[in-house]
Formats: sequence, structure tokens, C-alpha cells
Amino acid sequence: MPESYEEQLAPNLYYDRNFDMDAAKILPGEYYVTSRAMVLVTVLGSCVAACIRDYHSGVGGMNHFMLPDNHADDSSPMSSSARYGTYNYAQDEATCVVFGMPKEAIALGGVDEVVPLQDMAKRVLTHLASMGRQSIRV
Repeated sequence: MPESYEEQLAPNLYYDRNFDMDAAKILPGEYYVTSRAMVLVTVLGSCVAACIRDYHSGVGGMNHFMLPDNHADDSSPMSSSARYGTYNYAQDEATCVVFGMPKEAIALGGVDEVVPLQDMAKRVLTHLASMGRQSIRV
């Protein structure tokens, strides 16, 4: 990965005076990934934001998506981005250090598939490829 990395579907960039640094406001259906030191901001209602950072590469980001998918907006240009969270995985008990949240999500029926940690990335990519995302190699 290059020393500086940035990928986005979030055009709302600004300078945050409170934090004294650049910021990106992430709206529903948007994401922002960067290696820069900056603030990522969103407001959640019925949405979910996944914030992930890889400390080894220094790359982090946020994906803001809406749940649930009722297929009412399938013709919307934002619908595929907004639907990234509609198929839910939970880590299995055998590979989980603390199984509280996954156990509850499974019990409540909020999980489509229970997967061991070591198989999670491959399973997600396989699922995305099966949705017609031909650019993703498994």
C-alpha cells in the first residue's frame, strides 16, 4: 500500500475548527478511507456506521449504511451503497474471545450466517462476488 492512501464516496470535506484538522462528513450510503490524520463525522438515526482502522498500515475509515433494506429504492443510485449492511455475519463461539454480542444477535435472528473468524474475509468476498460484483476476486 502506498505511503498515502485515500478512497471516498463522501464529497463533504471541510476544516473542523474544534479539532483543528481536516474532516469528512459521512452521509448515509457513503464511505471514506484514508491514511491521513483527520476527523470522520456522521450522525446516526436508524443507520449503522462501521469504523475500522488497521494500525499496521495506518489506514482507517468509516462506512455509513442504512438498515433494513425493504427493496423500495432498488432504482436509486445510492441503493447498492446503502444496502452493504443487509447481509449480516456473526463470528462463531469457538473463535470468539467474548461471545455476548454475537450470541444475542444470533438469538434475535439478526444474523444470516455464523462464520469462524479465520473464514470471515473469504466468506464476505464470496458473498459479494455472488451478488455480481465481478471486480472482486476470491
